[in-house]
Amino acid sequence: MKPNYRWLLQAFAFIGSVFFFLQIWEKSQMMFVKSTFFDWMLIAIYVVFFFFCFFLMGITSYLKQKGNDTLKNSIPLFEWIIEKFHLMDLLLKKE
Repeated sequence: MKPNYRWLLQAFAFIGSVFFFLQIWEKSQMMFVKSTFFDWMLIAIYVVFFFFCFFLMGITSYLKQKGNDTLKNSIPLFEWIIEKFHLMDLLLKKE
């Protein structure tokens, strides 16, 4: 059985998205009680990680659809990333 790294990456990205969203939610509730510069920076870092994980889920789903020829609408940013990092070559590489 060949391991499916896309599923593994999507699972970690989903778990990361949920984790960072919950951290943002918890910190934002605490901001009403006490707010420091460190808290604001921590929320900003959590937001960046949340969007990164969410982006990973999107790009892996896009690659799956593109590889299966079920992609209906192309996204120019994703196409640029796929071309720049040769992700289609990695996806179509046969072992």
